[in-house]
Amino acid sequence: MLQPAEMRPIVVGAFEQLATEVPTELDVPIVEGTLPPSLRGVLLRNGPGRSSRGGVKYGHPFDGDGFLQRLELRDGRARYRARFVRTREFEAEEAAGRLLYRGFGTNRPGGFLPNALRMRFKNAANTSVVQHAGHTLALWEGGMPHRFDPNTLETFGRFSYGGALEAKGLFQRIIGPELPFSAHPSICPETGELWNFGTAYGARHKLLIHTVSPTGTLTTRALPMRELPFVHDMALTRRFAVFVLPATTFDVPATLLGIRSPVDSIDMRRAPGKAVLVPRDGGPPIELPVPPGFVFHWSGAWEDGDRVVLEGIEYPGFPKLETIGAMFDRPDAAELLARPVRLTIDLTARTVEHTLLGDLWMELPSQVGSGTDRVIVGVAAPLACRHPFLSAIARIAGDGRVVMHDLAPGFPGEPVVAGNHLLVPLYRLDAPAQIVVMAVSDLSIVARIQLPHPVPLPLHGTWLPEA
Repeated sequence: MLQPAEMRPIVVGAFEQLATEVPTELDVPIVEGTLPPSLRGVLLRNGPGRSSRGGVKYGHPFDGDGFLQRLELRDGRARYRARFVRTREFEAEEAAGRLLYRGFGTNRPGGFLPNALRMRFKNAANTSVVQHAGHTLALWEGGMPHRFDPNTLETFGRFSYGGALEAKGLFQRIIGPELPFSAHPSICPETGELWNFGTAYGARHKLLIHTVSPTGTLTTRALPMRELPFVHDMALTRRFAVFVLPATTFDVPATLLGIRSPVDSIDMRRAPGKAVLVPRDGGPPIELPVPPGFVFHWSGAWEDGDRVVLEGIEYPGFPKLETIGAMFDRPDAAELLARPVRLTIDLTARTVEHTLLGDLWMELPSQVGSGTDRVIVGVAAPLACRHPFLSAIARIAGDGRVVMHDLAPGFPGEPVVAGNHLLVPLYRLDAPAQIVVMAVSDLSIVARIQLPHPVPLPLHGTWLPEA
């Protein structure tokens, strides 16, 4: 296990490396092993590509401009391309050479006045990608997605689903002209529908639940909320869209007045949260209390009779993630490390059972298979690691067995499932990044693909198998 002094520059580099564009597609070498013949398709990834603008460091690692990476695998070869998402905010700041917009964790320089009542936050388009209904979209937390060409990575602009994501009403347009469209949608394998959500503040806060038909028509259902929680992900089962709302609130007045950034305005109480199960057929939602904790990511969910089972990664508190380097100055800050958990919701008894899955830290989970036959994979570390350095890939089987493959001194990102394989981005300090191909069955390394330069770790991605 690496020591904190060795970990720190690797973690800082993985989040603060400035991305380099590769606008023209390149052949990239396989430096270890060979690509399986069955691995044919395109890996698309997205994440923050820079950590500062005009000499001003962002106040949160998730505020950088979206950086898309495309890796095509076919016939044992790999071809690579990478470009920033050309949002209108990106183009304006490129032209000005300085920071112009507020972000999730970043206020404009100059204190209170330059930020007061400026509620049009920068849409960084930097969190994930999805392809659905003929459109490929770069996703962000608090606004519209951006449509782009999945081959050239050219940005076409904001995508409103024919105006459906444009705010209605004068007050709502002033405080937020775009309806939020989360970076974690779910596509139903049976109906082809895409389900997504967003939280909208206003005179009455709302949980917006979006449904996009296989032909691309978006409809939205709004559930009123007394408080404005921070929720990053959802789960989808045969009957329900499932949301777990932690006991977090935003200090909306402080954000409106520019006193705090949104992330600094989040307060999480050590109190029970709430599971909201929204029937997909339009019936009234079912609400049940859940144990305290915060979940960024759910790996999957399924139904077992009258029970709904969710699995994901839970933090004891909200991890605000100030500066990356500062995390190493307080190794005992428990909210920076998370455990895999299962919530079993019994709809008849109206109870929720909370179970830890394995003795390890984990994040960025994906699910292989479904139901009781599922396998969870993600970045991980043993419990003995007390710093946020998840240098391994872990596999949790349905029977609870854990397999872990440590990739240190490299720093891995989210493993994307590609059939029977995982595609894992690997940041290496002062060296070109790699994509590591691993077998789902035992996490053995099948091949390593070397990219042309160091690349900051992306957040999320998707595999588009060859049709």
